[in-house]
Amino acid sequence: MTEQTKTIWRRIGLIAILLPISAAWPYVLFGVAFLAWTIFEDLKTPAVPPSPPRLGWYNATAADDGWLDLFCARCESPAEASFLRAMVTAFDLKPYDGVLKCSVMTLDMQVEVDRYRFDFLANGRQVIEIDGATYHSAPEHVERDRIRDAYSVENGYLVLRIPASVVFNTPDEAIRRVRMALADTPAFTAPRVVRQQTAKKSLGDKLGSIAAFIDEWSARIDLMHDTMGPTNEMQTAFETERRQVETCVKCAEHDLDIQLMDPVTRKLFDEAMADLEDDGASSTSVDQAFAWPVLKKPHVSVSAEAERCIEARFESLMVLRDEWLRGLSQRCRTDGGFADALSRRLCNSGWSNSTDLL
Repeated sequence: MTEQTKTIWRRIGLIAILLPISAAWPYVLFGVAFLAWTIFEDLKTPAVPPSPPRLGWYNATAADDGWLDLFCARCESPAEASFLRAMVTAFDLKPYDGVLKCSVMTLDMQVEVDRYRFDFLANGRQVIEIDGATYHSAPEHVERDRIRDAYSVENGYLVLRIPASVVFNTPDEAIRRVRMALADTPAFTAPRVVRQQTAKKSLGDKLGSIAAFIDEWSARIDLMHDTMGPTNEMQTAFETERRQVETCVKCAEHDLDIQLMDPVTRKLFDEAMADLEDDGASSTSVDQAFAWPVLKKPHVSVSAEAERCIEARFESLMVLRDEWLRGLSQRCRTDGGFADALSRRLCNSGWSNSTDLL
């Protein structure tokens, strides 16, 4: 029996109840007439079969083509998507009611717990975070992650952080770290919240807590002070080098445009450039005036924590630098004319890394 048929029989039953009542209250007949009209309309209009539900990550099965793409679309970064694909391959995960399962793991993703959202949650307890260089290397980001991890541990979760560079460069290492972490949670386990009983604090204890809080914030300010100068220096060198390389790219593209001019236009262009030189315009190429910075980790005598923050920021900048240079190198390999023009510009500008790029 279809849902439409069930609805019609319900209305018929309601009419059978209202008819005796209409003997005492004639106005009830208006309701009876309305119900009869709706029954007539339903019988006149053929029932439309319900359309199948739209396929999504929440209802996908292993038999559906492209189910993994549906789950990857939920990821918030390419690194998370690459990690998810590696996990599916390594553990032979399959979709079940919006989660991924195998004999040793239940993997959920984008799990919201209170004010936080975990990238992945394995076996109900093991948090797995994929840390990109952009949002997890600055001192304030490191402190934010520390507070978040402390909250997770206090609420019974285990935390594993894997850098995005490990996921991209050595995915087998990322899987190895997951297997080691799962040794503590081999099957689905609810978080075990451990709350320590604390005695009521005296006035002296409260004052001591306030002093400790002030000391902690002073330490954070000192950390920012120790790391600000070196990190700004590295950031400036990174941005300057990238900006100057992009200028060389534009100059190389301009050189190609000149080479593609027809003879008449090329002659007019050369005459115009000669007139500029006669008028005293400088003929020095802009890229020849570049002073190229050197992106390197500064050697400073600061606290161990500050050195770790500086090291993390340097590694993140190197990852970003490798990414955009890789894209430029790919363009050079596919466009020989552009590669030659860019090579001349970079060599004339004195960039020492031009041979590595080309």
